[in-house]
Amino acid sequence: MALFEDVTRFIDTIPYLVHSNGATEEEIHRLRVAWNMLPLDYEAFLRKYGWLEFGATEVPGLGALVPTHLNVLAQAHDAWNSGISHELLPIYNPYSGWLYCLKYQQSSVSVVVYSFDLGETYGDSFSSWSDWFLWM
Repeated sequence: MALFEDVTRFIDTIPYLVHSNGATEEEIHRLRVAWNMLPLDYEAFLRKYGWLEFGATEVPGLGALVPTHLNVLAQAHDAWNSGISHELLPIYNPYSGWLYCLKYQQSSVSVVVYSFDLGETYGDSFSSWSDWFLWM
């Protein structure tokens, strides 16, 4: 299982990286209230980076100057209002008919793939946000 320190080492090698100075505790609290339990590695990402853009890759989050399309809380509300289960928190949209989501289930969180066509999650999952991020 990857650790957030592995994610940080990787991110620090990315040229042309755009991100905020991190999300505030208030922003993280609002996300936690809206969704429930955030994994510690994702919270650490939000605190340190907020959100990311590098090349064509855009990782939603929170923080100063977060582009509207990368605001994870706004994306979550849009997804929930369109019928996606509230147990899912969309964290990455590759614009291919599916989303990567955090999934809260029985006091644990994993990363799963949600298919718009199937209307459900499918395929492999990742045991942590850090594992997913380093795979991505």
